[in-house]
Amino acid sequence: MISAIVRRLRHREHYKATTIDRLTKANSRLQQQIEAQDSSYKQILHSFMDIKQIIHDTNKQLIYIRACIEQGQAAEGAGHISRILQDIEASCRQVATGNLAVDALVSHALSLAQELEITMEHRIQLSPQAKDFDRYDLCIVLGNLLDNAIEAAKQVRESEDRSIQLHIHANNKALVIYISNSIEAHGRPRDPKLRGTGLSNVQRVADNYGGHLKTAIKKGSYETVVVLPFLNSR
Repeated sequence: MISAIVRRLRHREHYKATTIDRLTKANSRLQQQIEAQDSSYKQILHSFMDIKQIIHDTNKQLIYIRACIEQGQAAEGAGHISRILQDIEASCRQVATGNLAVDALVSHALSLAQELEITMEHRIQLSPQAKDFDRYDLCIVLGNLLDNAIEAAKQVRESEDRSIQLHIHANNKALVIYISNSIEAHGRPRDPKLRGTGLSNVQRVADNYGGHLKTAIKKGSYETVVVLPFLNSR
């Protein structure tokens, strides 16, 4: 009788401990998702703020340009217009794929890379199907990959050696994101198996889509490839 009671108590304690552990892990995953999404939204907001500032400043510049025209100083006005266009190009970086998440995140990354003296090359080709890809998941994947690449590249001592290459393309079956960034040659490159919260979130999204995440360390660079099949192609 006593042994039966002891077994039941032990079973209850085990069940309680298992439940607490499961809830703790679920809460941890949720917190990671929230942090990843918050980071992505901050990047998008930063891009919107850049655009808003450009619009606000351009209004003042147009007043000056109008004055130049009225005073017959067309050359001065034209030169001022050229400078405005350069500022707009530097801020927006001409990323206009039609996918708001891609445009905002890549534009912000290009702006940040320029500030950190990181050479960033990008090539983006999206099919009409890819433009409708879930923005929430895309922010998690692309936001984390860009964050990781910039964080690693800025650690490279010599500015001329800091670089990032971003390729995003899609066919009718899947969205493929490739990103390569330079790493500090004299430091200890991160083992692809030792993935932090960012890549764990990327892995989770890839798993949900039946896709995959692959990372590799090569001489002087760290490469990541994410393949996300479209739902109707599976």
